[in-house]
Amino acid sequence: MPHNNYYQTIVDRDATPAEAERLGLRAVEFMADEQVIADEPSPCVPGGRMGHRPAEAWESAIVELDEYFLGLEFNGVEVVCGRQIFDAGQFASRPHCPECNKPRAADSAWQAALDGWREGDASASLDCPHCASRAPIVDWRHDTPIGFGCLGFTFWNWPSLNREFIERLAGVLGHRVVLVEGKL
Repeated sequence: MPHNNYYQTIVDRDATPAEAERLGLRAVEFMADEQVIADEPSPCVPGGRMGHRPAEAWESAIVELDEYFLGLEFNGVEVVCGRQIFDAGQFASRPHCPECNKPRAADSAWQAALDGWREGDASASLDCPHCASRAPIVDWRHDTPIGFGCLGFTFWNWPSLNREFIERLAGVLGHRVVLVEGKL
């Protein structure tokens, strides 16, 4: 059966690099206890990486029952630790100023701010060409959300995740989260 490589990533916006792995293990334990995912990892995500396949109660995490993904090669949940920008892949979006909400080009200044954040500058900022305000890159809005974080949970090819599940996972993490949807 072919695979689509759509994904949804729940990004922990507040996890530090030092706590990401511990929180990732806590979240996997929670999802396994809820029987949303299997406890044991297997190669079920793109690139031959390890993830956790859906378990008996996977449908408690989604909006609408749709079993198509159960037969796909890539249908696992991947835990991603390490400072990175979780984006929408093929569904790229333009940044919008947090002050005036006008879009700006994803130009070299934008890329430099992204690179700065990725390299560890938590205060990497960008000027708005419309209103001249300067704001941290993490505060800029996007048509399609992106997430800045050190911990993410990527659900490969799953039906849409429900708000209650996302909120419960955020409660386990004790942090703010953002949902990023995309396609490879």
